[in-house]
Amino acid sequence: MPVTTVATCIIPDNAEQLLEDRGYFVIRNVLGQEAVQSVRTEIDRIIAVEDGFQLDRNRVDGTVRGGAAGVRAVRDRFFRSAALWEHWFTAEHVVEVQRRFVGENVRLQGTSFFAKAAGIGEPTPWHQDIWLWARDPVDPTRRYKLRHGSCWIALEPVDLSNGCLRLVPGSHKGAIVEHVQYDDSVHPEIPRELAGGAAAVAVPLDTGDAVFWHPKMWHMSPPNTSDRTRWGGVIVSIPDNMAEGAGQTDRPYLLKDGKVCARPQLG
Repeated sequence: MPVTTVATCIIPDNAEQLLEDRGYFVIRNVLGQEAVQSVRTEIDRIIAVEDGFQLDRNRVDGTVRGGAAGVRAVRDRFFRSAALWEHWFTAEHVVEVQRRFVGENVRLQGTSFFAKAAGIGEPTPWHQDIWLWARDPVDPTRRYKLRHGSCWIALEPVDLSNGCLRLVPGSHKGAIVEHVQYDDSVHPEIPRELAGGAAAVAVPLDTGDAVFWHPKMWHMSPPNTSDRTRWGGVIVSIPDNMAEGAGQTDRPYLLKDGKVCARPQLG
């Protein structure tokens, strides 16, 4: 059964307007402490067993680090984890957010958990999710993928010192920018001559808080210079009526007719 959170989830009354005007909004207490701990425990288990999951250990500096400290990202594309389905995807307020901002029929593109190890966590460069999902300017799926929702949830306190997200308010109203792959970057990014002058805002979050943003939002996260880790995860979803155009009808339902679905059994 979905986890019932304890703390009161606080969604801004004007969240839809904030999404339209700024391109993002913050939600407090999407996950309660019990759910957060369950998710963290499951991530530790996944890193230990690895089999059937996707672990990213790529580093820009070229070093290879073993153990949990060497993991940059954890993905469960095929929804193998029953614990994540129960405590992450179908947690009470996660479902509430999906119903309100994505719809009654919601498919999951996937989920990724991102780590920045204490003192060595590398930066994630400025980028737009929509470009990473549809890199060709004439890709016909781009207009459908603009309906995707990204909800990033903090699994521990994130602030300026350990690499909280930084966003450029209003950047979602601009164009999809052609990204560039630099030698010292983990993935393609917005050209640095453009990103360098962007008026960014930091988005610190407490454990269980979330930020929801538009697919064209410019965002990044700086390195972790603190003595604390920084774990968070993003749930990417899409309304069913957009899935066919986006070529994602293979992705499973989270919500069907407003009701939470059973965990999918994929490959």
